[in-house]
Amino acid sequence: AYEIASCLVGSEMCIRDRNTSNYYIKDDIIGKEEFIAVPLEIEEGDNTMFINLNIPTKKNPNYSARFIFDTGSETFSLGYRLFNDLKVKGLDYVDLNVNISSIGISGLSLISNAIIIKELKIGDFTVKNVVAIVRTLETSNTSLLGMGFLNKFKEVKWSLIAKELIFYK
Repeated sequence: AYEIASCLVGSEMCIRDRNTSNYYIKDDIIGKEEFIAVPLEIEEGDNTMFINLNIPTKKNPNYSARFIFDTGSETFSLGYRLFNDLKVKGLDYVDLNVNISSIGISGLSLISNAIIIKELKIGDFTVKNVVAIVRTLETSNTSLLGMGFLNKFKEVKWSLIAKELIFYK
């Protein structure tokens, strides 16, 4: 089972669940180099940072998705539209059959589902078995790359000056 703490962290409630968290497993990170640098795109005017991931599907092995890099989010989450588009295109995933309640930035209660994405790509790394939170509300379409994704790596460094994340295998 899982426990949802009543404290707020960033825009989401604290989620404590071994079954719905990402952990560093060396064999889940595949790539030739020991580390990669991945550029962050910065939205002009509001400093929102974005990062692109490739999430292979049966119909599109190079499906590219844009995520907000959110240091205040404890999770890696897929917005409603993105997840449904990935499903239609043949995303390889496992539904963990776990519903998670959280409080969104607007203060509304959100219900999400936990899944494991079998494989995705960030830069030159392939990352296997990534736990993601999927939004079930049709208007919840923001996809966040938060701390939950970064936990898959041995180390991650963020350079504000170079505008990049450095991921270590």
